[in-house]
Amino acid sequence: MADNPPTILTATQEHRVYIEQNGSVVSPFYGILLSADQNIGTLNMVVEAPRWTNANLHLQGGALDSIN
Repeated sequence: MADNPPTILTATQEHRVYIEQNGSVVSPFYGILLSADQNIGTLNMVVEAPRWTNANLHLQGGALDSIN
């Protein structure tokens, strides 16, 4: 398992969520490793539309790549 897995850093009034790892904001596009635990075959995944909901999250390209 990763020594420092990514965590949610900030949820703002605009409902933006940033992902933090090792004290820095990382991009959901390329900053989260695919493999969470190679020993048991666990993978990470970022989903824009959560299963069984009408919710729709948007990955914003650009500075800090927030999720809204």
